[in-house]
Amino acid sequence: MLPLCAAAVDDFPPVTSDQQYCMAEAMYFEARGDGWRGMVAVGEVIKNRVDDPRYPDTVCGVVRQGAERGDRLCQFSYFCDGKPETIGNRELWQQAQLMTDAVLSSDGISVNGVSDATHYHAMSVTPWWAATLDRRGCVGNHVFYQ
Repeated sequence: MLPLCAAAVDDFPPVTSDQQYCMAEAMYFEARGDGWRGMVAVGEVIKNRVDDPRYPDTVCGVVRQGAERGDRLCQFSYFCDGKPETIGNRELWQQAQLMTDAVLSSDGISVNGVSDATHYHAMSVTPWWAATLDRRGCVGNHVFYQ
């Protein structure tokens, strides 16, 4: 079940379709197994990075950061893992699109505890930078930091 009614989506301010697609794609491939809360949490990290001068100032720029090096060390691993981005679950893809609209709206939607996060990783790994940041919480299979 989705947390928003479908009619409310029409009330969100428009963003460019490229930016929406980049956000929905990242939310889908990074967190589709974590439900809507996981997708929103990943979306918040992307949005927070867009607002942070240390990162690119567009959603697509943030999501694709590092791809230009060609070393498979992107900020968002799905984008540089060498696998095609094939949408395998239409229902979860639609949910990612709906959550994209909610995250990018002016009022936004957030997940308690991780709304200020700028980093996250899967629980199955421990990146070197995790010890250098403040842990904010966990959503699904991911740990979030600022």
